Amino acid sequence: MSGVIVAAMIVSTMTLSATAAHAITVVDTGAAAPTPETVDYTVGNPGPFSQSLFGMFTANVDTITSIEGFFRNNYTQRPVTATVYGDDAGQVDLGDVLGSATFDVASLFTGWAGAFGLSISVDKGANYWVEFSANSLPVGMPDTAVSPLADYAFANTAGIVLHQADMNIGMRITGNAVPEPATWALMIGGFGLAGAALRRRRNAARTIA
Repeated sequence: MSGVIVAAMIVSTMTLSATAAHAITVVDTGAAAPTPETVDYTVGNPGPFSQSLFGMFTANVDTITSIEGFFRNNYTQRPVTATVYGDDAGQVDLGDVLGSATFDVASLFTGWAGAFGLSISVDKGANYWVEFSANSLPVGMPDTAVSPLADYAFANTAGIVLHQADMNIGMRITGNAVPEPATWALMIGGFGLAGAALRRRRNAARTIA
């Protein structure tokens, strides 16, 4: 195999590896182990005092693939729903629902839990909100984020959203980005170079024969 073909194949392979879907961190607040003094913000508790929690983030990807929260559940297993909303001038746009998924928080559990394998389309550079809600008995989200988000909010069953920037609950979000046009051009160029080299080799073989 000629050096040209090998080089072209290497370029294409490297480009394909770079463009292959891989998780890109959108948000990772981190979270420390809660202590007895830690404040737990409540998700769930059906009735007039049910509450959901929000965190705002800026997208650096085209698709959200996973959403996690840091929970402390002192009770039985709880279902929690993560929902992505649009942003309207720094406010949660409850009418702009981009996608949601439900997952379980195990009983007597402290740690990360969330939904994976998502495909929620977003725009790079735009702001969005993630809501954690539950139609169940309460589950806590400790205020132990190491690198808190810029803004948080909470809502009751009446749908009234109030900001509380110092809530400091833990969230992790990952996603995938669409390859830039220049990357696709490099990959296509590599395949084209390999194809041209192969055609020249076939032509040369016919001439010698």
